[in-house]
Amino acid sequence: MHARTQIRKAVATELAKISEFGGHVYTSIKRAYKQQPCITILTPHDDPDHSQTADMKIMHELTLRLEIRHMESDDIDDELDDLCALVETKMFVDPTFGGKVKKLTLDSTDSDQAPELQREAGLSIIEYTCIYRVMQDDPETIVS
Repeated sequence: MHARTQIRKAVATELAKISEFGGHVYTSIKRAYKQQPCITILTPHDDPDHSQTADMKIMHELTLRLEIRHMESDDIDDELDDLCALVETKMFVDPTFGGKVKKLTLDSTDSDQAPELQREAGLSIIEYTCIYRVMQDDPETIVS
């Protein structure tokens, strides 16, 4: 299993502990939005740093995008902020996710309407940078 997959699954395991999502935690670009609130964990960009290849180990900067969707209501901004607070707190309970991530940094949070849904819904996107390292010839084994 590729390192990105391992990281997505480890993040999903932690975020599934947030009861407000009711188990609606997804790790695929094939999104299911029928149940809300829900969160989707994506890794849209992975940038290997080939300048630091000591011992054939390559450091990666992985963009981790968490997309939170919630039904539109009069207090949608507050409700999305509450969900973001739960997620942001949970992400730093163990920011290494069992040793898979060397460093986790919160980069940004954006909120808007979720345009892809037929009914009104709010969307918050939280982006993190995850630093991880693998052997150049083995992208499935995360190393320290």
